[in-house]
Parts: sequence; C-alpha cells; structure tokens
Amino acid sequence: MHELSIALRVIDIVTAEAGKAGEVRVKQVDIDIGQWSGVMKEALEFSFSAAVRGTVMEKAGLVIHDVPGMLRCESCGEEFPAGDLTGACPACGKNHTTIIRGRELQVRSITVE
Repeated sequence: MHELSIALRVIDIVTAEAGKAGEVRVKQVDIDIGQWSGVMKEALEFSFSAAVRGTVMEKAGLVIHDVPGMLRCESCGEEFPAGDLTGACPACGKNHTTIIRGRELQVRSITVE
C-alpha cells in the first residue's frame, strides 16, 4: 500500500511548513489528486488518519480535491477533458495526445490555528 508512504510524506511536508509558522495546530490539509495519479483515495484517507496520531496534525481534516484528466492533441493543439487515455481529439479525431493534467499529487493548502 503506497498510500501510507504518501500520507507520511504529506505529514512531513505539512509539519515542516507548520513549523515555519511557529507552534501551531493544523486544522486542515487540502491535497490535489489527479485522476491518473494511481492513488486510491480511500486508502490514503485511512492511512492519513492513522499516521497523524500524536502529531500537530492529529485533529486535522484531510480534504481531497479530484483533478480530472486533460489531454492536448499534438496534431492540432486542442485541449480537452478525457475520461481515459484512449480518447480521440474532438477537434481533429486523431489519437496523438499528451497528458497536461491528471497526474497531480500535491499539497494544495494548509489551514492552521
């Protein structure tokens, strides 16, 4: 379960940033998870809740923002949402695309007391 290692890394990042602000309690952590990031949200939520025990984040809520996938057609430049990686360009019909959004896995914001 790589979600536990992700949760621990998020805790490291948030703890370091919260430490810069002095002795604070973290109320909420917002993260972006892309559709194609390979992260199971439920497993991350479970791992996060277990991993924050005894930290400045113990009572912090985890808010996950889904980032839908977006593709760019390399033939015509059209950018479009796609449910999977096999979608043809709606403008020209070609399948020569590049992922421009949907692989994200990042801390978006931290709310502290």
